[in-house]
Amino acid sequence: MFATVAAVGISTLRKVEFEGTHNLLIIAVSIGVGMAPDVAPDLYSRFPDGVRIVLGSPVTSATLIAFGLNLAFNRTRPARTTDDEAEAEKQTRPTSTTPAEYAP
Repeated sequence: MFATVAAVGISTLRKVEFEGTHNLLIIAVSIGVGMAPDVAPDLYSRFPDGVRIVLGSPVTSATLIAFGLNLAFNRTRPARTTDDEAEAEKQTRPTSTTPAEYAP
């Protein structure tokens, strides 16, 4: 069953856009934090019980980190649409109205 979940996750990651986003960083940090309870079982031993319950589970800790980082990096700024890009291009064009601009 775990292999099926992992395969679906990998299939989903194939569709993710990595260029120009922080998605690779989000995935790397989430996997690292998710592995922490298994690699270092005593990592959260001095934390309060409520924190240990949440962060002590690899799935829960990785999910929370991925969700938080995604909100921080990708959801706090509006996505640029083609209309936005066209408007930005218009604003960067020279505003001079010399006849040379209208020459064929």
